[in-house]
Amino acid sequence: MSKPLTALGLMSGTSLDGIDVALVTTDGENLVRRGPSRTYPYRADQQALLQDALADAKAMTDRSQRPGCLATAERELTEWHAAAVQSFCEETGVSLSEIAVIGFHGQTVLHRPDIRLTVQLGDGEALARRTGRPVVYDMRANDVAATTTWTGGTFSNATLRLGTAPIDHTAASTTWASNIGPDFTTVFNGNVTVQPNAAPGARWPAWWARPRALWGWWPAR
Repeated sequence: MSKPLTALGLMSGTSLDGIDVALVTTDGENLVRRGPSRTYPYRADQQALLQDALADAKAMTDRSQRPGCLATAERELTEWHAAAVQSFCEETGVSLSEIAVIGFHGQTVLHRPDIRLTVQLGDGEALARRTGRPVVYDMRANDVAATTTWTGGTFSNATLRLGTAPIDHTAASTTWASNIGPDFTTVFNGNVTVQPNAAPGARWPAWWARPRALWGWWPAR
């Protein structure tokens, strides 16, 4: 069993409603101890900048590009997240020194798994400098780059990892009827990666995957 770590997860979803912050202590395997959480809503001007970033990202073909307002949006977004971390610590009494790592998802501005391209704004190194804590970021690129299509099948003793979470569900037999599934679903024993963000094709309820979204940064063993 790994040594438990306390992690702070940051999420800015495509709804553009705000920044979600959640604390969890986990060993990445069995122990899960949920801490406080907060949501910091975006102001109208912040939402407008992100809307512009979504529009400017539509023509991107290289995830390192920052056309139009994207460079500005990335800097601002990183600062907003740093402010959210500070507010969270002040409101909850959690000290930054208690946080072993920060998981920084960033803001998705383009997601094209059909061409293996996904773009999330957020400067992890800048956030680490602002908070003084290690930051894990740019989490989705490898998953999307490894995505392959699948026409369906049945795999005995398959292990299903939901939302790239460190918590697996193992079943004697796992069956899908199509090539759709929850985010970053992988059949390890079957060596199959289902396209992310398609739909809950594996028939697992949404509430199973959703609370684990902020833990997807946990290093693979």
